[in-house]
Amino acid sequence: MITEKAKAAVKLAIQEELKNCTAAYDYQFHSLHEAESVLLEELQEVSTEQRKVWDGWNHLHKCVRENNVEQAVILAKAMEQAAERVMMEAAQVAACAKKLQRGTVI
Repeated sequence: MITEKAKAAVKLAIQEELKNCTAAYDYQFHSLHEAESVLLEELQEVSTEQRKVWDGWNHLHKCVRENNVEQAVILAKAMEQAAERVMMEAAQVAACAKKLQRGTVI
């Protein structure tokens, strides 16, 4: 279960990403097509990083069967890093979804 403090940190990360994408681009997407394209790109990045976590899990399972602690620790670090990237990319997805809620220029 995630703590209230961690939930707040996630919401803060989303707000920061929204500020960043608004500062770098515009307050709203220009069209629904642009919003769709940006969201798809961000979702694909989430998916790529999730696959890395699952790949780590599959290799970790083999380490467990072989009792290979050293390799398991290396895999756990890689899984941690990929999971962090999933969270970062997911914050971008959420920020883009919030931006879309503002409507579009056209």
